[in-house]
Amino acid sequence: MGTLCTKEQAIDDPISLGYENFAKIEDWGRCKGGAKIVPDRKAMVYYQIKDRFRSSYKAASEGWQHAFPMMARDVFGHPRNHVAFIEPAVLTHLLPFLYEKSLYRAATVCPHWFAAIVKALGDIASDLDLEVRKAVFPFLDVRRARTDWNVIHTADVGVRYDRIYWGEVTPVAQNQTVEISYSFCYVEGAEAGNSTSASTADGTSTVYNFYKGGRCGDAATDAPSSSAAAAASERETGSAWGAGQMAEDRGRKRYSASYKFSVLPKGSKRRIWAERDICRHHGDEARIATTPWIMPVCVGDVVEFGVQLANLVGAVDLDSVRMEKVNISKFRLDECFYETDWTIGRKWENRALFEAQTVERVDDHPPEHFAPHLRHVWTLYSGGDIVVSKSLHVAEKNGAVPNSVRHLGVVWEVYNPDASVVVPLKRSLIYHDRQASIQLRQGDELLFYVMKGGKMA
Repeated sequence: MGTLCTKEQAIDDPISLGYENFAKIEDWGRCKGGAKIVPDRKAMVYYQIKDRFRSSYKAASEGWQHAFPMMARDVFGHPRNHVAFIEPAVLTHLLPFLYEKSLYRAATVCPHWFAAIVKALGDIASDLDLEVRKAVFPFLDVRRARTDWNVIHTADVGVRYDRIYWGEVTPVAQNQTVEISYSFCYVEGAEAGNSTSASTADGTSTVYNFYKGGRCGDAATDAPSSSAAAAASERETGSAWGAGQMAEDRGRKRYSASYKFSVLPKGSKRRIWAERDICRHHGDEARIATTPWIMPVCVGDVVEFGVQLANLVGAVDLDSVRMEKVNISKFRLDECFYETDWTIGRKWENRALFEAQTVERVDDHPPEHFAPHLRHVWTLYSGGDIVVSKSLHVAEKNGAVPNSVRHLGVVWEVYNPDASVVVPLKRSLIYHDRQASIQLRQGDELLFYVMKGGKMA
């Protein structure tokens, strides 16, 4: 007779490991020896976590909490079987040479390299983790953090690195809008429009200069160092990872980023809007639906936000990162900009009335793309030569929403009404940030806007 396995028994903390982005759970219930985990196409390995390995898995997840979901028996086994390919202290010094795409490639050599690299990245960001936890408390209780990297799809393909945090929303933030902000500056050699390698003129990584204590700044506005000897002396006197360089900005250009979310009482129904631009003349090539900058969350939910470590501009000076005081304001929610920018007098009509006023083709059937997990309620239309439609859908059935990747760009999932969901936040005033799945509860509503039409020039 098989044992009764639950998701919590098989994985102690799937959220912290980024599990929701890589695998789907199958056959939670009676299974011999444990739970079977079947990955989707994004996963790299098959995972099987058995009851007799639970204790060792828990120990591994606590020590390697920054890693992706590869802490399974088929990958690592017992922690005593894991032999690091290099001493952690040495790897910390080596990482600046492997940053950017080189680090991304090194992490895919084997599971041992991967685990050692993500652990070292976590050690490097340990001071930043502490500062973030202190800055967002008591509105968020940050439980986990890890370093994430994603390929940037531009003409010059690069890699972006982020330190991702998961924080549980506390009752202190209820019925308020919370804004989390931080500022930073880039290391020496970083400049807008730089190549994807984000390296300096001599070919060394910008993070290497940062590690040696080099002055950070924006090359577009800052003058070069007075001399090579002075720069070398400055690097020699600086401690690891730019310690001591935060005392003065010394003319460095400082950037800022912020995240906002509005907190509803526990168990409240949420309405989230998403929009897609599929116009023929200026369609969005990202093919990812835009979501609110102010996300609605409930008390007890987990918000996911990040602090950027590197992008196409260059590496961020970790010692220059400054967490701002959390800003609390009156509760409010974002309204989709289609309501004001692309409608005529905020006039929305049903299909029959709208068809008589436009030459643009309207869908022949209601948008049932997401059935049966999302139930379609109604669809209204507005606009002129550009048609804007908005459809209301209600979450009803648990599981991954069909066609969500095709129409919304990322996976949308539905959970039980009493479940705590993960709510990814995106930086204010940015249409697309990190690509993360969206989780709904039964009873939550999706208001889906689609803009179409236009003529090719």
